[in-house]
Amino acid sequence: FGQWNTEEKESKGCWAYISSLKNYVVEEGNKYYSVRDGVLYKKDAYGKSAYLLVSYPAKKTGKTYTADADIITVEPYAFSEVSDLEEINFSSIEYWIQPVIMNCMNVKKVTAKDSRYLKYKENAIFNEAYLLYYTPSVSGGTYTVPDYVKGIYPYGLSYANFDKVVIPKTLNFIGDHACLNANIKEIDLSQFVGTIWAQTFMGTKLEKVELPAAVDNIYPSAFQSCKNLNSVTFADASSVDGIGENAFADDPVLETVNFGQDTQLSTIANGAFALCPHLKSLSIPSSIVTLGKGIACGDTNLAYIDLSNAELNIKAVDRTSDTFDGLDAHTLVFLPQAEDESSTITGENIVNIDGDGNRTAASIALYNKATSFETPYSFTASKVTYDRAFTKDTYATVAFPFALTATQTATLGKMYAFQNVSNNEAVFEDKAASETAAYQPYLLLSNGTAFSGENVKFEKAPENGASSDFAVCFESTNERGKLGLNSDFSATKAPVFRTLADGETILPFHAYITSSAASLPVKGAEATNISNIRVSGKAANSVYTLNGSKLSTMPTQSGVYIIGKKKVLVK
Repeated sequence: FGQWNTEEKESKGCWAYISSLKNYVVEEGNKYYSVRDGVLYKKDAYGKSAYLLVSYPAKKTGKTYTADADIITVEPYAFSEVSDLEEINFSSIEYWIQPVIMNCMNVKKVTAKDSRYLKYKENAIFNEAYLLYYTPSVSGGTYTVPDYVKGIYPYGLSYANFDKVVIPKTLNFIGDHACLNANIKEIDLSQFVGTIWAQTFMGTKLEKVELPAAVDNIYPSAFQSCKNLNSVTFADASSVDGIGENAFADDPVLETVNFGQDTQLSTIANGAFALCPHLKSLSIPSSIVTLGKGIACGDTNLAYIDLSNAELNIKAVDRTSDTFDGLDAHTLVFLPQAEDESSTITGENIVNIDGDGNRTAASIALYNKATSFETPYSFTASKVTYDRAFTKDTYATVAFPFALTATQTATLGKMYAFQNVSNNEAVFEDKAASETAAYQPYLLLSNGTAFSGENVKFEKAPENGASSDFAVCFESTNERGKLGLNSDFSATKAPVFRTLADGETILPFHAYITSSAASLPVKGAEATNISNIRVSGKAANSVYTLNGSKLSTMPTQSGVYIIGKKKVLVK
């Protein structure tokens, strides 16, 4: 480093996370820095014979480190991603400034002595107020914070390798960054009273978060970037007053958020639940006073955001600004009752409450490329459109959250109801349905007409949903074992359901069959539409069933077959 020097506040941590570094070298005569066995130290500005441990190289070999007697303190990030080290002896250290030991997964033992500023107990280090500074976490398992611990200092369990951490009722402080990037999968906060500070659990492996009623605030980025977090539950009568910016942002598998009943929550700040592509819904409680910008920005699977119980004066729904910034176009917005009829907000996929308590929408657009659809309430839409293109004389599967009248059904084409899977065939009614029911799947022989309707009543989904082999799809799926309809089968060819290919998806408002078969040809559905089969030579006597399956011999069972170019009745 030659004669280089810098302000102390700038030098702290500037050596951290150089993961390939094996040792330091300092030019002879440097007034500020020195090296011992490849480790970097700095002279103490206040003590002529005292030194500060600045940085231990991440790739330095050796399983143990003992600080010399003249080393009185350790600077932040001094041990960062050190791979070989298993034991650290800090017996000469009088104090240190957190964080010191970061992401050193093989450290099993720390030795230290009590001083005015540091306390050493049960292989862990604390400050004078018994706030946890550091404890090794090589083995995983469960770490129950001891009753004598008053809190977890910032970075105290950062990068910890425990599977589970249990917080005792005696602990009333968990500092910012306390569990940053830890491998913790479960945290027991049931006895915790206090605040979740900024970035406290950011980047952890938490799978669920259950917040007790006594938690009073959640600060910015507290649970951001938790890649395994699936659910968040607030206890009934929760004391949480506010959820900070990006508190649950960028949690890629988060599906459910339950705010509980009788909550005191008043504020949800900017981007609190942004970039959560699997979040299915948000029901904002009535206690909310302030909503920040883009609280659900980028949540592409969000079926609805329910504000109908919130006592908010919402003047507009703009999906490019303020609270609704970045809200997907297909997401339904349920608004509270307007103060007067003239202030009712209209627009696409917005549902209002009228003076009689009825929910109505001016325009609902169903998107074929949407990822989900769900409504917690029944409502009536003045106009409904569906952007899916249907090809004339081609089969498709459809399922709507509303019934179709006879006129609407006939406009789309012929709808066939499913019966069962029998003899390795998907069996449909021979006769088309005159009208359809909500949340039921149908096989459509299309007229080539796009769907649109007026005064359509959307129904709340039944709790059990469709339970037969042929099921509705209101959330995009590519699960194995589900069969989708071949898109290239026209009315002159028998439709066949086949197993989804890798990367293939069944979208909302479609239907699928769950079966162990690799494919299922369709029986019924007026398959007598087969006609004009091209034949020549010996092929003129080829035999086909009405669903298009070719037979190797002449039929022996009674029924109608295609023999040559003609339909033949075999008795």
